[in-house]
Amino acid sequence: MRAPRKPRAPLDAASLRDLALGYVARFATSRAKLAVYCRRKIIERGWKTGENADGISEIEPLAARLAELGYLDDAAFAAQKSGALTRRGYGVRRVSQALVAAGIEPDDRAQAVDS
Repeated sequence: MRAPRKPRAPLDAASLRDLALGYVARFATSRAKLAVYCRRKIIERGWKTGENADGISEIEPLAARLAELGYLDDAAFAAQKSGALTRRGYGVRRVSQALVAAGIEPDDRAQAVDS
């Protein structure tokens, strides 16, 4: 029988940034999917007291900074995702639905579906 796991330390701004960087390094993702991941991690591990009230308000500026640095690009993600689904034989409606589920904005979604 295994010993119970030691609880993980609550997140702070630096550890949330490290988690987000690791996530975008491993997976092609959109800003919305990154926000969902970060929110889930904050709920799982909690937020360090003394820091920002809940940590959720840290997510949007973090995603904006990663997009500014070029680590996140919703238009490129949409083009890649739509191309992959189209090559697998999916139609325009199904591709559009997948992009909506990934949180892609309507302008980027329309451009990806049109190409």
